[in-house]
Amino acid sequence: MTSGVTSAFLALVSQDRALTLRFIEATKDKHSDEAINAIARFAREVGFDLSFEDIRSIADAPHLHR
Repeated sequence: MTSGVTSAFLALVSQDRALTLRFIEATKDKHSDEAINAIARFAREVGFDLSFEDIRSIADAPHLHR
């Protein structure tokens, strides 16, 4: 389950094609700690301060592992 902050972050990224592409590029071919750090950096760039739990919920999302 995602928090309100996580939901807002995902909504912003998914509604803006440029942000979606930047998110994909930032996290491409990254695993575990590397992916968590990439998500945290990207989130800060777009104005979100996500917790570790928020980031884990994004990193573990099934739709990101297709």
